[in-house]
Order: sequence, then C-alpha cells, then structure tokens
Amino acid sequence: PPPIPTPGAVPLSGLPSALDAAAPPASSAPPMLGGSLDSILGPFPCVRMRGIPYEASVADIVAFFTKDRGGEGIVDVVLPTHPSGKASGEAFVLFATRTDLDAALTLDRRKLGRRYIEVFQAPRDVYYNAIGRLLTTDGKPAAGAAPAPARSDIRT
Repeated sequence: PPPIPTPGAVPLSGLPSALDAAAPPASSAPPMLGGSLDSILGPFPCVRMRGIPYEASVADIVAFFTKDRGGEGIVDVVLPTHPSGKASGEAFVLFATRTDLDAALTLDRRKLGRRYIEVFQAPRDVYYNAIGRLLTTDGKPAAGAAPAPARSDIRT
C-alpha cells in the first residue's frame, strides 16, 4: 500500500538536496569550463590563403601583407605541403592582434604575382593541424604525418 501522506508535509521532490547545496552555482565555474577559447580570448587572429603560386616563399607571403606596413603584426607563416612534398598553394598567417587580422582580411582577392589570392579567417584547429605536421621525433616527421610545411621564424 502507498504511504499515507502526513498533513503539512512537503514531498521530497520539492526540497533541494544536500548535493544541490554543496554544488557551486553554474555562473561561478571557471571560464575555461564554461566557454570556448574564442569566447574567452576573442577570435583567433589567423588567415588562410588559398591560390598562392607554388613557388611562393615565406618572404613573398610577408611582403603580401606588409607592403605598406613594414612587417609589423605577423607572428608566424606556415606553408603546408602535400604528402609528396610539393607546395599546396595555401598558407597560414598568424597575426598579433585582431586589428592586424582585420587589415589582412581586406586583402582578399588581391594579386600575388599573376594570381588572385583568397584570404579568409582560419579556425584555430585548422592552423594547429598545419602546425602539428611540424612536430617531429628524432628529426623525422611524426608517424603518419605529411612532410613538415615550411615555417617562418618571424619574431615581432
């Protein structure tokens, strides 16, 4: 038989549990637990270039973005290659600030040599994947990795 309710009693489902009282409110969680890196740090200041000439060098990529600025704002340039070692026709350029990123994005469809270049914002994970191919063990590419892309040593 079901229990007989006591007059004035509150069902247990209506009471907060001891666990609820001990748990911190959701709003007091550290930012990393409650948000993405972009929501904490802001948009990732990296562009991906597509359509660059296969013979383009890191210096050509830097010149493309810094023609009027003298190289300021660029932190890194990565030129990925295909597994065969040939240039992919793409590049990743990491900038120091959101302002530098915004200036770079205005160069979409600008020419490098005789080719027009697509310039668009690159997600953090895509850039990190390109960088991951740089990781080596004993001077050799990591297992299963494509040959390491060319990478600049630009310091600002």
